[in-house]
Amino acid sequence: YFISYTMGEYDDKDRNVCLEYDKVDGSVSYFVNYPDVYSKANWGGTSYRQVFTCFNSTHDKIIFSFPISHNLTVFDCGLKTVEEIYAGSSCINEIKAFSNDKQERLNSEKSYRHFVANNSYAAIIYDKYRKLYYRIFELPYINKNGDAFKKVGVVILDEQFKIVGEQVLGSFHGTTFLVIPDGILVPKIEEYPMIDAPMSYYLYKIGKK
Repeated sequence: YFISYTMGEYDDKDRNVCLEYDKVDGSVSYFVNYPDVYSKANWGGTSYRQVFTCFNSTHDKIIFSFPISHNLTVFDCGLKTVEEIYAGSSCINEIKAFSNDKQERLNSEKSYRHFVANNSYAAIIYDKYRKLYYRIFELPYINKNGDAFKKVGVVILDEQFKIVGEQVLGSFHGTTFLVIPDGILVPKIEEYPMIDAPMSYYLYKIGKK
């Protein structure tokens, strides 16, 4: 399987983001389109068009997180079925479109400023040690120096995609979170960027109330 997406705002019909390649006969099949909400407005063509995924090898499923959708999209690799499951944050009531005009000419700088000033969803991570999913969400934030680092939080789901927890973590650079037996490693924003220097992380542990 290959995951791919293209930037820009155009017809979302049959705009698939998942490709299956059969090594035996060389055939190619396409699966998983952008959620319907994308066709209702102009989302700026860049950051809101990213596609985040993880793979659960036990259940043979690819899970997709789209930045403007409160739902996760779950693709069953064996059954070739697609299902949307709610996995939204209680902190996000609205995600504002860049424009209501799908034909509006795009400006990458203006589009990015809109993105960092509004809510969004990001990475979906599977934790094989605790059998949990972590869906990252981002809240608007710009620091005093004008650098754009969004506040980051996490929605925690069990293997049946039931929401079991949620927490706002703080402001970090990017969504490079590493799952280890002890918990989740999150990069320290105060040490970014540092050329030719080791990256330091915060360790977050998952507990029960």
